[in-house]
Amino acid sequence: MSPDSSSPATPSRGRGQSWRYPPRKPCPGSGVEAGFPKDREESARNWLFAFAGYSRIATLGEEVIDPGTSIPRAIVLGLGITLAVYTAVAVSALLLVGPAALSRSSASLVTALAGAGFGQWRWIVSVGATFATLGVLLSLMTGISRMLFAMAADHRMPSYLTRVHPVHRVPHLAEVTVGVILVAVVLLADLRAAIGFSSFTVLLYYAVTNISACTLTEQERLYTRNLAVPGLLGCLALAVTLPAASVGTGSAVMLAGISVYLAQRRRSS
Repeated sequence: MSPDSSSPATPSRGRGQSWRYPPRKPCPGSGVEAGFPKDREESARNWLFAFAGYSRIATLGEEVIDPGTSIPRAIVLGLGITLAVYTAVAVSALLLVGPAALSRSSASLVTALAGAGFGQWRWIVSVGATFATLGVLLSLMTGISRMLFAMAADHRMPSYLTRVHPVHRVPHLAEVTVGVILVAVVLLADLRAAIGFSSFTVLLYYAVTNISACTLTEQERLYTRNLAVPGLLGCLALAVTLPAASVGTGSAVMLAGISVYLAQRRRSS
């Protein structure tokens, strides 16, 4: 297979030769050049993106019993389980092929599997990655649909999004709306290029969350305010180190949203 082929390359090893891996191609709009990440900030952003799913749990406050207890417990358990799984996978891959080979690979788990001598089973990784991606999309549907439901209840979105299923007691129309949007995005957009833009907006609303945590009273908060301050500074620091295209696009979307909000507020007053 030629190096310029667009098909996934399979690591190969000849007698007396070391494993050879295809170089990682730059991801458009992600700020990652071929090879290692540009800097430590890029790695930090990738880690944040990998752990961002915990925030979906916080959007289910209206649908659980005793959210003040169950949601913090679920977030801590979710982060702990995720960290254990990530650590097991990362350590296993590093022990099999080493960091240099993984950094040059465009499919790290496939590379690790081939390094263990099971390259013919790489299709299992593809199937697993497909289901993992579907899981991410389902979690997005859960979180975003609840945010749309709350915004519609506050008269910031169309009122039909506030409808709740009579049997299952979930905002089913909001979920369907988000599902249609996600399918359109998957079919029409390059999701890799959207990661940087998504990271910028996520970091901003995490920063807002940390600011909100600072305003809680001692009776309302679970943890000390000293945790929210470094969280706020860290979110802002990572946001401004994103690629200029991601920062520019994200800022434009945020400004457009603020303009719409202010226009609605003036109209309602």
